[in-house]
Amino acid sequence: MAALPVSWIQMLAGLALLSTIGGSLYQALHNERERERDAAVVAFLVTASGLTLVGIGSAFWGLIAGGVCYVVLNLIADRNRY
Repeated sequence: MAALPVSWIQMLAGLALLSTIGGSLYQALHNERERERDAAVVAFLVTASGLTLVGIGSAFWGLIAGGVCYVVLNLIADRNRY
């Protein structure tokens, strides 16, 4: 039985995930609250960057960056409201 090259397997996996990624991005960015949309974009970009710090992968840092962005933007919005 012949095996597919690694690059073909990666390509097929990427194609299989396109609709999932597209749907997730649509839901994250189709939001009326601008703060949440900005935090979602920051989380996505940091995760997609492949950043690795202290041996911890980009998925963790994306969650941290998105959470920090969300908190900071909410603090700024609350401060400007009063």
